[in-house]
Amino acid sequence: MEIENITIAQFMRAWFKNDYSEISEKIFKVAYSEYIDTSERFANKEFELVSQIHYLNNRINCVKLCIIIQKEFINNFGKPYIPDFGSFKKFGYTLYWKNNINDFLLALTRIESTEKKNVIKLEAAKKKLIEERAKSNSGESSDLTKESRHDFIKMLNVLGKIGYKIDKDKTTVEELALIIKEETKK
Repeated sequence: MEIENITIAQFMRAWFKNDYSEISEKIFKVAYSEYIDTSERFANKEFELVSQIHYLNNRINCVKLCIIIQKEFINNFGKPYIPDFGSFKKFGYTLYWKNNINDFLLALTRIESTEKKNVIKLEAAKKKLIEERAKSNSGESSDLTKESRHDFIKMLNVLGKIGYKIDKDKTTVEELALIIKEETKK
């Protein structure tokens, strides 16, 4: 059986029920890889992880820089730079100046402590990206290429709701992958 002739129903039976009576496990694995590549599902999941890494890295650096600026301003002028309090607000922190340097410095220390969780998240995301890319490059199954049954069925339902007529017994996996690719580019 040629890969471009595998229907969604056959694909789902092999994937979700380990039923290889219509298509072999080997053909299924090739079809699954082609589905992921053609639909660009891999690129989307990798992009999400890379975006998370960039966001966390920028957040950590911005907060760190804002704290340094406040401390230097206090060293030079004996009070914080109040117009910059809005920079902290972007990250969910509210600062107040009550004419007490020690209280203010304590508030900055609390922010630094709270931000340590984002450093841990950043390191975990970097580690996961490296591990998943290594798995993908070695041909192993990776979280970046895995798609759950739930996600797959949900995606089929969404495509149906926006007007695609997908017949699981007639629509091929290749056609589905091209539909997904087209929809994600809109």
